[in-house]
Amino acid sequence: MPFFFSNNDFSVTGIDLSSEMIELAKKASVKSNFKIMDILTLDFQKASFDGIWASASLLHIPKNKITPVLQKLKEILIKDGILYISLKQGNGSELFTDIRYGGVDKYYVYYQLEEIENILKKIGFKILKIELKGKRTTYDTNSWIHIFCKNI
Repeated sequence: MPFFFSNNDFSVTGIDLSSEMIELAKKASVKSNFKIMDILTLDFQKASFDGIWASASLLHIPKNKITPVLQKLKEILIKDGILYISLKQGNGSELFTDIRYGGVDKYYVYYQLEEIENILKKIGFKILKIELKGKRTTYDTNSWIHIFCKNI
């Protein structure tokens, strides 16, 4: 997705904990900036971003750490900045052996819509749009929750 934003004249900063993923991203989107960084310890100044696109990234964060992560995202967004998140719909969490990627173990956390809505509202985000999407293809492991919200 970074190439979509950078190709449309947005200034893009992407993060990942994996240096290998950062190298792949740099090749895919040469106009963007990338940093190796843990989302649990983001190192950006307050009000650094107009928008944050967190597509299928927060679903790897344990539920007991999601509120501090979302609070930090709110802090680094400008007032009225937009946050997009997508999460897998369901209950609980699991370590999932993903045969789509050669048997790599992935940690997934699942949410019900009301649960994530309550967390976002409690932190101070205004929900702008919600889309619930079923499995699109056999590639998807779960249904999805897509949320756009505003930093108020």
